[in-house]
Amino acid sequence: MNIVWKMRAIVYGSLAVVAVLVLTQRPHSAEAVHLDVLLGRTAQGARVIVRLDGRRVSSLVASSIAARCPGGRHSVTWTPSVDQGNVRLRDTRSGFTVHEWPDPRFPQWPGFRQNLWMQARLSTDARQAEGTITYNETSAHGWCTSGPIPFSASR
Repeated sequence: MNIVWKMRAIVYGSLAVVAVLVLTQRPHSAEAVHLDVLLGRTAQGARVIVRLDGRRVSSLVASSIAARCPGGRHSVTWTPSVDQGNVRLRDTRSGFTVHEWPDPRFPQWPGFRQNLWMQARLSTDARQAEGTITYNETSAHGWCTSGPIPFSASR
């Protein structure tokens, strides 16, 4: 029975140490990142999610962007992050532009070159974004484009 108590002491002691580490390593409220999520849809009916840190975009999702190609239609999902090496975010007082371009560090389908843009106006209180998403692709299918697709997202 003595060994059982020693094992319990080791296990409970280890759990106490882990609990202290977890609690002391959590960010303080002043250091925590405050993200707001704007949800909406494109004119094509695709879901749009824009994550904001204050008025600054941190990431976005467009669940489906349909483009016209010589052989028909082609659809992609877009999920860039602003810290991605081939994504540029340009903030202005009234909105933002996100551009993702082809880069060998981020693989695409062989023979495909894709460029995507989101341009949006952001409301003064950062509760709504309205703008367009544009997708262009060069591939074996030829040149495909979505043209500007209107979208709106809010919280």
